[in-house]
Amino acid sequence: MFRWELEDLAREQLTGMPPQVQLVLSDFMDAVVIVDQPINLKEAHAGAIRLPGSHVPGIAAGQLHTEGNLEFNNGFTASAEICL
Repeated sequence: MFRWELEDLAREQLTGMPPQVQLVLSDFMDAVVIVDQPINLKEAHAGAIRLPGSHVPGIAAGQLHTEGNLEFNNGFTASAEICL
C-alpha cells in the first residue's frame, strides 16, 4: 500500500492545522491516487478494485476478473480510454 510522505514544509503546515482538518486531509491523501502512466490490469484476478477519486491516464483491463466490485466513482477521471 502506498503512503504519502510529506516534505518538511508540508509536514509543518499540516501539523499547524486543527486536528479535524489534519484528519480530513490525511484521509483524502490516502484515498486519492494520481497515476502518471496507464494502469495495466490485463488478465488480472482481484477480489475487488476500487479507485474512487483517482486520476489516471488510462486503464487496459482486457480479461480482468474480479470477485467483487470494480469501482470508478467519486470524482474518478481518466484522460485516455479505459478498455475492459
